[in-house]
Amino acid sequence: MGSYRMQRRYNQMIGLVTGVAAWALRCLCLCVLRRQPSNQRIGQLGENLVARFLLRRGFLIIGRRNSRFGAEMDLVGVDFQNDEPELVAIEVKTRRSMSGLRTKAYPLVSYRQMRRLQSALSQLATLYDISMDRARVDTVLVHWPNNATMPAVYRMQGKPLSKA
Repeated sequence: MGSYRMQRRYNQMIGLVTGVAAWALRCLCLCVLRRQPSNQRIGQLGENLVARFLLRRGFLIIGRRNSRFGAEMDLVGVDFQNDEPELVAIEVKTRRSMSGLRTKAYPLVSYRQMRRLQSALSQLATLYDISMDRARVDTVLVHWPNNATMPAVYRMQGKPLSKA
């Protein structure tokens, strides 16, 4: 039990340090150099931001852009917030504008893509010998408007695979 707390504290510290460094770099590029990143770069920055966001909340990121078992999982992590660790696949969507759409009602991932992610995660869970009630798929929306240094992050936690 104590090792989970130590891992969580370590992950929080790493997430905080890398977050401050990334924020300073974004401010330099946006304010001093006045360059707007491309859509692909915004997507990469969104994934990095979500990885740091989850590290600060006690996650351990074990994979990025894992394209095994027929689906690409943007991030694969272990959630140490509960009594037992959980295997989590995180799908990240980065948007520049929301155009009036509410965050909770916005369909981030299609039904077909969610089924592919759940199938891939269940195969990954059996590979690591983790039970299905300890694996889930989360979706994260990063709203990053133009000329903004800090985006908004909305995390939607999924249900365990055995209950889905």
